[in-house]
Amino acid sequence: MKISERSTSKICHKCDLKDSVRVGSLFRYLKCGYSCNADYNGAMNTLKRVMG
Repeated sequence: MKISERSTSKICHKCDLKDSVRVGSLFRYLKCGYSCNADYNGAMNTLKRVMG
């Protein structure tokens, strides 16, 4: 199975919106206020894509 990694770190895995501010590897999502490491967020979004 091949899954695209495109925009996985930019889209919040909690609220699915692409409205963020990045400081180093940390993203803060402006709509929901959630903050996390970009790699962690990307991994969670990839998992969501795999699980469907």
